[in-house]
Amino acid sequence: MKLVAHVGQQKLFGEAMGTRASVRAAVSPNSTSMRAIRFVLEQKGLTLGKMMTLCGGPDWPTSVLCGLLRLKCSQMVLGLTPMIFFVLPSVLAGAFQYYGPSWGGSWESLAAVLLQVVVVLSCVLMILALYFIEKAITQHADEIAAYPLDKEVDEYEKMVAERQKAIAAATTLPLLPTGPKLLLFGGMACLLISAYISMLGSFMSNVAWAHFEIIDHPYEVLCFTAGDDSMSAQSQLSPDNTGLRGAVLNGTVVPDCWNPHVKELGWVAYVLLIIYIVCRKCFNRWLAEQVNISEIVVERELTT
Repeated sequence: MKLVAHVGQQKLFGEAMGTRASVRAAVSPNSTSMRAIRFVLEQKGLTLGKMMTLCGGPDWPTSVLCGLLRLKCSQMVLGLTPMIFFVLPSVLAGAFQYYGPSWGGSWESLAAVLLQVVVVLSCVLMILALYFIEKAITQHADEIAAYPLDKEVDEYEKMVAERQKAIAAATTLPLLPTGPKLLLFGGMACLLISAYISMLGSFMSNVAWAHFEIIDHPYEVLCFTAGDDSMSAQSQLSPDNTGLRGAVLNGTVVPDCWNPHVKELGWVAYVLLIIYIVCRKCFNRWLAEQVNISEIVVERELTT
């Protein structure tokens, strides 16, 4: 299963997404560390460094990275074959934990021990992988430096650097016009107040939002519409169970929303959050016009 997953992730995701320079740039293929990883993984056969990197690295990032770096899939699968020895303790731990109660004895205790072994083994593999990568950087510096640059990624990174420089120049605070400055500071103030109200509501009940259960009727929680005949008898009673919560109109209980989920302060938090989103959108649109790029790119650059 591990080998099949690696092949699928490398081929279907890594190599497919690797056709775009922006995706490859996310892993910095021209950096020394990535070149060292490529050097370690490109070694023929079952080298210790390759095994530690493939078996000790996280599953998804390692497999996709192999695809982005265009590494030979058969060699990666070969390097993953020792994974069975690292997976075996996890499988045994799960089996002992599941069948332990029916088997009796100390099987459950053995499962706990094996889980600890798995944790320690994972840490050791990761440390060894980092060791072999660092060893490649120090002992094979010339070979690593000989790898050709990814020209598309290099050009993309230069373009991103120029774009970030333009954004930084346009958003220099002393030079920022009054309108965008009001949008920026006003939006952030609304966001902070909304966040503090949310924090207050999480520590103090019935301040911004009322407590409710998952089994409560949505009409009563949201107070968006009147009740109907499908409401349970219990939900149509008042909190003290002495009578109906609302008036009866044509045989239908109209609840008086005695305990709305969103309190007045909660609505204030929602409104402030919406104001922040609008201010952020307007500021991004202004900035996109200044640096002549799309709003989507501006949003990505400001959040990374």
